[in-house]
Amino acid sequence: MLIIKHLLSKIALIALACMLFSGCASIVHGTRQKLALSSNPPGATVSDGESSIQTPGFLNLKRNQDYILTFTKPGYEVETVKVTHVISGAVAGNLLAGGLIGWGVDAVSGAQWRLEPETISVNLRPLHEAERFANNKNSAPQTLSDKLEELASLKEKNLITEAEYNSMREVAIRAEPLALADK
Repeated sequence: MLIIKHLLSKIALIALACMLFSGCASIVHGTRQKLALSSNPPGATVSDGESSIQTPGFLNLKRNQDYILTFTKPGYEVETVKVTHVISGAVAGNLLAGGLIGWGVDAVSGAQWRLEPETISVNLRPLHEAERFANNKNSAPQTLSDKLEELASLKEKNLITEAEYNSMREVAIRAEPLALADK
């Protein structure tokens, strides 16, 4: 019987030490947070500067800092979202329960923070067709007739105005002698 009491008192002492020397937030949600990310249309690349994913997906980020997430997709404008770290409610639990040491553990580990927003959905805006034509640097080199054909197609679909068509046609025609001179 004495052995059982001694064993139970050791277990109680270990449990008390674990409660006092560990932070509530560290136990409840850890030092990292998983953010749910999506885009419309899907398939955008999201980067925090260190890692990247394709939407829809998740990024697992440290709780103790702010982030700027960049959403990119060919043919769409680049979008950015700021993610900020704010004090978590678990800190109040530590302080109310007298766990000053627990709060210290959470503060040092970064677990006292949470990231906002937790779920991010971005509606990507298509690039204007004229911008897409002008910025078409990733495609194979086009002949002047290919460029003029593409411009005519954009104009027929009412994706560019008559004035934009004329201006871009003029630029393409003027650039052609320069391209030939480079060869």
